[in-house]
Amino acid sequence: MLYMSAIIISADELKKTITGYDPKTSHLVHRESARMADKMFDEALKNSKFKEVILLSGGAASGKTEFMSEYLVNRDVIILDGTLPSIEGIKNKFRKATKYGKEVKIVAVWPEDFKIAFAAFLHRDRKFPDEHFYLTHSKSRKALLDAARQFPAINIDLIESVYDKGRLRFFQYVFDSREHLIEEINDNQYTKSKIIERIRQDD
Repeated sequence: MLYMSAIIISADELKKTITGYDPKTSHLVHRESARMADKMFDEALKNSKFKEVILLSGGAASGKTEFMSEYLVNRDVIILDGTLPSIEGIKNKFRKATKYGKEVKIVAVWPEDFKIAFAAFLHRDRKFPDEHFYLTHSKSRKALLDAARQFPAINIDLIESVYDKGRLRFFQYVFDSREHLIEEINDNQYTKSKIIERIRQDD
């Protein structure tokens, strides 16, 4: 039997509680569900005795939720499941968490293959415009780089998601220094146009 300890806050899950929600027009309630998630995050920081906060980072359909379900749900942590698209958002969440004596970690999940991730994005029940895929991947990587440079107190785990024989598997990058972590993140920045180029390769 699975005993789940983590407090999980997911804007995507909160969408399902909004009156009139339709997965086919998921983007129309994204802001409302994000506000709901922010409120729940504040309440969890204030009321939970858990000392660690995990901020999930990564573009749409990168495998974040699957990684969380497999490796994080049994830990005594507060998890914010989202794309983490801006350094301003990271700063705000870090400030709030440290106010309540929490330690903050970012767990970033990157797909090995943008084409496979995009195919998964297109086949999800929750529908967003294609632009959402490109921008969440591009912005989350830029914000992660800024966080790695500006907030040495935030530990960062970098995970690669790989489809292997129809199964999603995960591999953690290992670095011997913060500098090498930053170098890896910097070397893997992608603009919208570069992501589209990778998706269209070999078509």
